[in-house]
Amino acid sequence: MIRIRSWRTNKDALRFVEQLEERFRETGRALAHQSAVYVLEEVLARLPPGTYKDSLEVVAVGNDAFAVRAIPKARKVAEVDAEATVLYVRPRSRRMLRLHPEIGVLAIHSPWTMDTLPFFPNRRHAKVVSRSVRREEVEAVAEDRKKDQRVWKAELERLGVRPEVKLVVPPKARVLPDVAFEALRIEFGLGGKKSRAHWRPALRALANQGVPGMLNRRSAAMKPVSSFRYATGLLPVDGSITMNEAAGFQQFQKRLKVRIR
Repeated sequence: MIRIRSWRTNKDALRFVEQLEERFRETGRALAHQSAVYVLEEVLARLPPGTYKDSLEVVAVGNDAFAVRAIPKARKVAEVDAEATVLYVRPRSRRMLRLHPEIGVLAIHSPWTMDTLPFFPNRRHAKVVSRSVRREEVEAVAEDRKKDQRVWKAELERLGVRPEVKLVVPPKARVLPDVAFEALRIEFGLGGKKSRAHWRPALRALANQGVPGMLNRRSAAMKPVSSFRYATGLLPVDGSITMNEAAGFQQFQKRLKVRIR
């Protein structure tokens, strides 16, 4: 038989055991957060000026995960180079699609050019996404929309919408750049752009240098009882998104096809 006296060191040991679950959870959260920040810094270091680098930020995904996302900066339609831009119309929600089925016609027949878009949708009903492409690509899209004009024009007229002879753009109308499209073009050198890989090297650096370095530092799991604090929700982020929103990043990740050794 042995007797354990309630010394301070034993109290701390008991508290340490009681905190273990939360300690490992906080360690996982801290590692996820540091990883997102690491990737962001690596990507920014590789992106040249004049690209989408100012739109990137770290966000929380639920309570225990983090991600790097891009917030596209809306531009006035007048600032868009019509000869080097194609437009995609995307409904704000399924409800808007039901209430305004003409938006669905624009979405189905996307992309458009500034010269072929039948009307500019209300920004509460849909968003208009722009892609900067080569002029020959714009000409090809314009030709395609003229070829199927009989189809989409009939669909709109059946819904009581008459295409405008000349597109009238509302004063407050904006377009959102397709950041994922731009990122992939820069990453792989598509569409005449010079290749400047930034996501793939950043993710490889995270696996090969970033995470090992983080694991070598003293983690929250091993902090003394006196200095351990529950940090849930206190890690610095630029915003938060839902798990469903984060799922939308998967297509971009698949296209990167990163192989980590």
